[in-house]
Amino acid sequence: MDEETPFGMKKRENFYDEYIGKFVIIYPISGNNNFAGKLIEVKEGYATLNPFQGGVIDKEKGLIRKLIHENSKVCICPCVGIEPTTEENIISFCNQNNRKSKD
Repeated sequence: MDEETPFGMKKRENFYDEYIGKFVIIYPISGNNNFAGKLIEVKEGYATLNPFQGGVIDKEKGLIRKLIHENSKVCICPCVGIEPTTEENIISFCNQNNRKSKD
């Protein structure tokens, strides 16, 4: 059952459940970073993404952004928001950033 916060907002116990198995962008409260990938689980304030958007260093090209197919745990407590996206959007974002870094 949903309960209310002191501000009248609904407090949902399983807020992230609707995003499990989907590609998302998670915005932590710091606002300096965001985390994108497929949300696998949320447990004890940490989200597991696989695959996730990350960077690897190439000796000739420098930093390359891409989808990395391994688990990444990110702290989501506190979290400002979560936004659904697609794998294609994340790959396009990576490709665009890789093109910009070449210029």
